Amino acid sequence: MMRCRMLVVLLALCLNACAYHLVGQGDGGVPDVIPQGATHFRIVQSRQADEALQRMLSAFLQDKAALMVADTVQDDAHVLVVHIEQEKETWAATSFDVNGVANQYRLSFSAQVSLMYQGKEQWHSSLPTISGDVFAAGGAVSIEAQRASLNTSLRQQWLHRLNQQMQSGF
Repeated sequence: MMRCRMLVVLLALCLNACAYHLVGQGDGGVPDVIPQGATHFRIVQSRQADEALQRMLSAFLQDKAALMVADTVQDDAHVLVVHIEQEKETWAATSFDVNGVANQYRLSFSAQVSLMYQGKEQWHSSLPTISGDVFAAGGAVSIEAQRASLNTSLRQQWLHRLNQQMQSGF
């Protein structure tokens, strides 16, 4: 019995020594990946601007990391540059009725984020994909309304997952 306990303790120490931990298990304060000298941030996207995503990410950085938007900052020494890359949204029919008409759609969203500070990459996220389903009932207007609502929800879920990755440092 004592050997079993020692083995469990040894295994836990080995996992801790190799920096293994669960995603999102930070202290809940400023994300670990935000450099201490950063006071402002600037968001850069690799493709056309997704205003909703920029607003959500901006609010997140202001709230969680206490950073200010770098619109008027002349000195880039304390500016964290946030790159949103490989942003991808897909909309596809996933289920059909007996006549071949789509009655269910899947909306998926994914993006990567990298943080640059003083010309060096500080952190790079993985590429989480968040998806949800829209059921075709009530016509095209209803489907588009559900899609718009789901789109906002998926971006919020993606931002939550990004927060978990930032808190853990992975």
